[in-house]
Amino acid sequence: MMMKRYRLSWKAIAGEFLVIILVLPFLLSGLGVVSYAWNSLLSGEKSTLGFITSFVIGLLGLLLLSASLILCLLPFGRALFSYLAVSDSGIDYRYWPFHRIRGTWQDVDEIYKSPLSFQGEMLRLKRADASGYHINIDFRRGNLEANKTLPVIPLYFFSGWVKRELLVDLKNHAPNLFVNLAE
Repeated sequence: MMMKRYRLSWKAIAGEFLVIILVLPFLLSGLGVVSYAWNSLLSGEKSTLGFITSFVIGLLGLLLLSASLILCLLPFGRALFSYLAVSDSGIDYRYWPFHRIRGTWQDVDEIYKSPLSFQGEMLRLKRADASGYHINIDFRRGNLEANKTLPVIPLYFFSGWVKRELLVDLKNHAPNLFVNLAE
C-alpha cells in the first residue's frame, strides 16, 4: 500500500504566520504588565492591598503572556505537523493540533470552489472519521457556526495541489470527482 503525504504550501504557511503579527501586541502588553507587577512587588513600598493588587495584576499579565506565546508558537507546529496523506485505502487530513479527517475513497463526494474569494478548491466527503472543531462558513448551505468538524478538506492549502501532483493522485484514486469539474 503506497501512501503519499502532502505538506502545507508556502502560501498556507505564510497565512499561518500572520497570527504572530496579530498576537505580537498582546505578547508585548503581557510582558509589560508582568514587568510592572514584578517591579512593583520588589519595591516593597506597598501596603497589603497594594501587594495583593500587584500580585493579581502580575498573574493576569502572566496569563496574557502565556496565551500569547502559545498562539505565537502555533504556526510553527502547523507548518511542521499538518499534512494530507493519500493512500490506496483512503485520505487522511491532519491540521495540527486538533483537526483531523479520515475517509475512504467511497466517502469522497465532490471537489468544489469555495464561495470565499481568498480560498480555493475544497474536497467534501459524504462521511468520514472527523475530530476537532472549527468555524464553518458555507454560504451555499446557509451555515455560519462553530460545530463539530465537517468532512471538508481545503485542497488549496497543499503544495501538491499547486504543483498538480495531488490532482493526479485524486484522479487515480477517485476519478468520479472529475466528471463534472471544469479545469
